Amino acid sequence: MKTFLIAAAAALILPGAASASSAADLTGNWRLVVTAGDMTFSIDCSMVEKGPALSGSCTPVGVDGAQPSSFTGRVKDTTAIWAYDVETDGPPMHLNYAASIRSATSMVGAIIQGDSTVAFTATKAVPGAPDAAAAPVTTAVP
Repeated sequence: MKTFLIAAAAALILPGAASASSAADLTGNWRLVVTAGDMTFSIDCSMVEKGPALSGSCTPVGVDGAQPSSFTGRVKDTTAIWAYDVETDGPPMHLNYAASIRSATSMVGAIIQGDSTVAFTATKAVPGAPDAAAAPVTTAVP
């Protein structure tokens, strides 16, 4: 299983996998829609890209009392990676994100925590566009 996770993450970060320009600036607000089994949920991330450095914070949407988690990461070509720790009722979790930049407003990727991997799609908020906050928070698939 761990070999599969490493291979999946490597597929995300190999150059040439996406057609996005390396000039895409990730700075801004992003809505990640995460698929975990039969559930989907959203995470809002505010990102700042300065050269290869990526920083910001992410907050789960619709979770009472959720605090933003600060992250650091990096961007290379059409790949972005970042990570942060999350406090839970149990032991803290370290979340690693690996994303393929598809365009200036779109990414696809995976969140890796231990031996678990979940997929996400991300859309950048565009000034003047309809509010992304209307996206579903939690949906069970029948």
